[in-house]
Amino acid sequence: MKWLALIIDSIKNLKGGAICSAIHTFTMNGSPSTQIFMGRILKEVSAPILSMIKMWMIQGEINDPFSEFFIDTDPSVTDEKLWTQKYSLNPILIPSFINRDLAQKILQTGKAVNFIRRCCGEPEWLLDISLQMPFDVSGVNSSDSETL
Repeated sequence: MKWLALIIDSIKNLKGGAICSAIHTFTMNGSPSTQIFMGRILKEVSAPILSMIKMWMIQGEINDPFSEFFIDTDPSVTDEKLWTQKYSLNPILIPSFINRDLAQKILQTGKAVNFIRRCCGEPEWLLDISLQMPFDVSGVNSSDSETL
């Protein structure tokens, strides 16, 4: 209970990736049992962010109703300026276990998929990574997607 109270106190005014970063610091505690406990909490807390990353990189879409994702979208920007102005990184929301270079690659990959779907007239196009990545991509209908 003590650890849960500490976590709650440390994340009071945080959201999204910033919450993940705060909890990530607790996983570096010297006690193996505390590391395991905090690791389980971090896994659950980071699941929505990782799901957003997956959706962004595979489908080029962001579903972020509470502005918790580290990629910001400016809905006022038209598709003509999609590549240069519509999407940007929000450094405050990048989880500490994702370095800046990786966050930039995530941004660029999702922008490329989004660009293909929106600006190149291929709304059904999806990045098919089922043969390239070791993690489960079952949320994507790979039978309808094309390979990059």
